Amino acid sequence: MGDKIAKNETIRDLEESIQGAKLLSSISSLFGIKIDEDFDLLEKRILEIKELPDKFNEIFSSRGWIAHDSLDVKVMKECVEQGIDGESLLMNYYEGKLEWLINILSYRPIFKERAELLNLAKKDYFEERYHSCIPIVLMLVDGIVNDIKPTGLFADATDLDVWDSIAGHSTGLNSLVDILKKNRTKTNIEPIYLPYRNGILHGRELKYNNKIVAIKTFAILFYVNDWIQSLESEEKRREEYLEEKKKSKETSFFDIARKYTDHKKKLRKMDKLLEEWQPRKFENGYEHFTIKDGTPEANAIKFLECIRKGNFGTPVSLYFENIFGKVSVKEKAGLFRKEYEDIRLDSYSITKIDDKGASVTHVYISMVYRLDSVCKNKELDFRMIYEKQGEVENRLIEGGEWKIVNIEGIIDQLKS
Repeated sequence: MGDKIAKNETIRDLEESIQGAKLLSSISSLFGIKIDEDFDLLEKRILEIKELPDKFNEIFSSRGWIAHDSLDVKVMKECVEQGIDGESLLMNYYEGKLEWLINILSYRPIFKERAELLNLAKKDYFEERYHSCIPIVLMLVDGIVNDIKPTGLFADATDLDVWDSIAGHSTGLNSLVDILKKNRTKTNIEPIYLPYRNGILHGRELKYNNKIVAIKTFAILFYVNDWIQSLESEEKRREEYLEEKKKSKETSFFDIARKYTDHKKKLRKMDKLLEEWQPRKFENGYEHFTIKDGTPEANAIKFLECIRKGNFGTPVSLYFENIFGKVSVKEKAGLFRKEYEDIRLDSYSITKIDDKGASVTHVYISMVYRLDSVCKNKELDFRMIYEKQGEVENRLIEGGEWKIVNIEGIIDQLKS
């Protein structure tokens, strides 16, 4: 692994691709192929983005922030431009994303069993109980990594490097952990502004309870989440990269030109579809609403119908592959059977459908059911995303299917 994130394989190859594309553009007209693109401008933008993570880490890693794979590029760029004054922007960014992250993590493997504590820590943060949420999150991230590696996040023996990853680069999570795990050998009664794990958990840092330390601690969840996704996909990504490199050596000029023009057509099509899509209006309410096949609400009802009839295998197809990857039907069907064995679904009806985006819809369903023979009534929130071959797509594209992002959290809503 290079000493700079800019030397990651896919980032380096992107720059090389632009150089090749510029050459391709200069000679393609000789063969009657028109490529309409300002490659000089594109190259300038790519070079800016390429250097951003390294510049960001140079400024902010010593202050408890690191570049990571899902960090908004615009935020990263603005922070680099502002220098250390960008800390306030980062605090606002992570605070604004915190609710969303905890909701997503609550349904992901490894995080799910820690969802109760994560939500309690989040509640403590927004109610300014920083003394409580900081140690909880520090303990949780340590345990999360320990579930994947032989040792925890802050252990000296834990190797956090991941191939072709931003969070998993040696200047990323590894570098940050080296700072946060430093031994604090003396009791300190002065305020600190970094979540020093050992000092806080061993009772040496007595003035850790402030908002800055709290949000920097929660930011570690973002880093670890990206690191886990990079680690889980590392082998597959490397294989695909090597296969693509092999193919590129065997690809002709005409293949490159054709692929490029096809890619441009696809992007134009996606932009057109995004302009065409409009959220649905349900002016007559939902009482006599007809559910159509291929809609998000149809799959939400399909899930409940299968559970009601004791069919626990079919709902496995509704897992969101983009988050969960390929799942075992036998394993997940067994999970559903175990979770729903004490629940009897009596009736349900759609109360609201909220098309939040071209790929996202929330379906709200009022439920009457029995839990351990006790009759209950509750409204459930099904978070549906349109997916095709493991990728989130515009619903106007044919061949996709609506998946339930919070599929493993439905039972939690019923039992809460």
